[in-house]
Amino acid sequence: MTAPKPQHSLISQRLSLIRLTLAACALLLSLTTLAAQQPSVPPDSHGSRALVEHDGPLVSDQSPALSSLEIAQGAILLHFTHADGGLHLKGSARSAFQIAGADHIWFPADAHLVNGVVVVSTSLVQQPTAVRYTWKSPADARLFNGAGLPAAPFDTEK
Repeated sequence: MTAPKPQHSLISQRLSLIRLTLAACALLLSLTTLAAQQPSVPPDSHGSRALVEHDGPLVSDQSPALSSLEIAQGAILLHFTHADGGLHLKGSARSAFQIAGADHIWFPADAHLVNGVVVVSTSLVQQPTAVRYTWKSPADARLFNGAGLPAAPFDTEK
């Protein structure tokens, strides 16, 4: 006859099993969510990604990337490649964009779209010289193309 195991040992083993099961479920859920967010675009015969229809217009499977900028009075105008299907700002852009003047002091900035151009400004910087996007965290992404892909982070000061 074997001695019974102490009650706290059984509870500890069960708690460990529950924690392991919860961790596995959380991992599976996050992978499932991530897979559902990925665009399903098969490569064409040349190995590159094809353009696909997305809510009407043709869109690319690449994230918008900063191609050029213009410094205007009190604002910076940003032009992007891979903006097929148009650019879209979601939520408050203030957490995503920052702007600085010649003093290199960064301030949160407002952004809005004007004819496919992102206009970034703040009343705290009258003569901007640089702008950065999702500098603190890519999770702050607010700028997307027609395919729903977020713009790539950038810093024009570098």
